[in-house]
Amino acid sequence: MAADDIRINSFTHSWASTKITIDGEQYVGMSKISWDHAIEEGLVRGQGGKPLGRTRGQYTPGAVSLTMRKSSAMALKNNLAAKSSDGKTYGEVIFPVIVQYLEPDDTPITVELNRCRFLKSTAANEQNADPTAEDIELSCLEVVENGKKLFSDIVV
Repeated sequence: MAADDIRINSFTHSWASTKITIDGEQYVGMSKISWDHAIEEGLVRGQGGKPLGRTRGQYTPGAVSLTMRKSSAMALKNNLAAKSSDGKTYGEVIFPVIVQYLEPDDTPITVELNRCRFLKSTAANEQNADPTAEDIELSCLEVVENGKKLFSDIVV
């Protein structure tokens, strides 16, 4: 069993040490990013009630959720739209998201969210809501964590 990384001066990875790059641009007005991915396996059955085995399953990348300052969200939309065929549409551009956790003298943790697409934007202007925040939903086709994948690309 591998030991946890030794922390320098008691520092551990935190939001302050997070660097998020979307399509090559770093955005600092972000207060949240989350993602998930899963393997949905199938059971192989024969006679009797007990499964005989399982399939390799299907890889399902989940939604990527971001919370950004409205100015950062607008900069993201502008940068993506500039790369679209008409220069105005940001929902058609495919791009990578790189999340890195960095601390001084520490090994970085890098998560690649590959082949992302902008799906949804939600903002609220109401009492007790942050009027400067925007929630964004992306879809991605693959999550790679420090070069490791949950599901193999090899076709068996």
